[in-house]
Amino acid sequence: MELLTCAHFKEAESFIEAFSFKRENFNNLFKSGNRLLLITGEGPFESITLLPYLIAQYDISKIINFGIVGALAKDFKIGEIVNVRTIYFYLSKPYFQSFTLDNESKVDCITSEDRVLETEYATKLSNFAHIVDRELWPMAKIANAHKIELSSFKLISDFANGEINCFDIQSMASDFSQKLLTYYKNNFTNQTPEPNNEHVLKFKASFSQKKRIEKLSNKLSYEQAHQIINQSKNANECIKSLEYKINPIEEKIENKIKFIQGPFEKIGANIYFDQKKENKNVKVTMNINSQKNIENLINVLSDFRYEQIDDFYNGNLDV
Repeated sequence: MELLTCAHFKEAESFIEAFSFKRENFNNLFKSGNRLLLITGEGPFESITLLPYLIAQYDISKIINFGIVGALAKDFKIGEIVNVRTIYFYLSKPYFQSFTLDNESKVDCITSEDRVLETEYATKLSNFAHIVDRELWPMAKIANAHKIELSSFKLISDFANGEINCFDIQSMASDFSQKLLTYYKNNFTNQTPEPNNEHVLKFKASFSQKKRIEKLSNKLSYEQAHQIINQSKNANECIKSLEYKINPIEEKIENKIKFIQGPFEKIGANIYFDQKKENKNVKVTMNINSQKNIENLINVLSDFRYEQIDDFYNGNLDV
């Protein structure tokens, strides 16, 4: 799945209209077919709020960042779109870890914690890069950690010295958004055709199961969902397999719980965990109809160690 990112709604406005993006579960996340669009918000810390969650929940293979930036060098034109080569970070002082996105480009970008409102600060940043934004570096760090391809295309909206009024930039936001959309269409849409997202189920499924399968499938690539659906013997197995693919940690959690429950289930008892996995209390139940039941339960409880519960809630999911 392809993830597009913009810092502001105005930058994304043309994309939303052109591809009929619909809001997902979050106000700043939109989906259209096999594309996601995330409006990150302005600032290096805003840009990373949802990104790790999306990577965990959706099968994201590529991230394309679009946005407007200030130029730190005079050899750019307002409205020009540039491809970022390497991204640097300035957080009160230079942060000496950079990420190269495209070796073929010649334009470097630096992410600044603060807005660039003074010539002195712009001059300081110009020692490291040609343009400045406020979101890209944390995004690049996360993409690099997850080995996800990241590209960034920036439109020059002004020269980063505070000389252009923010209201002037805002008045041009719709034009800037349209230019970014045109660039995306010309360079990417022919390379990323949308697959047919309809899947044929080979097993019986209720209406609610079909809707659940459809919703889960949309969070994966068509190929991944298709493979899981074809290999599933029934609707419940399919739903569970899709859920595990989207969130692999859930499978480990369930396997750990089954491992702990195993000795209890063998004697006809049950051990229940808090449904939200927030409370460390567990509940043991068993129907007693003989002295043997009592002896079996005593033996299992004698061998049981509460450290298993502590380990589980501390994140040890090995079995």
